[in-house]
Amino acid sequence: MSEHMKKIKKQLIDKDITFTKLVALSKFKSAWGLRKAINRGSLKTLSEIKEILNRM
Repeated sequence: MSEHMKKIKKQLIDKDITFTKLVALSKFKSAWGLRKAINRGSLKTLSEIKEILNRM
């Protein structure tokens, strides 16, 4: 698991949000695609996720 994924999972726990809900709020259609993009370190994806988590 990448460091990005670990940080995102911690934020999800702190904000009481499921990964499935995060997928629904993002541009991704599947959890698999989102996980793959996060683990690869896609800057566009990471900034989108950061923006979503900051809104919540």
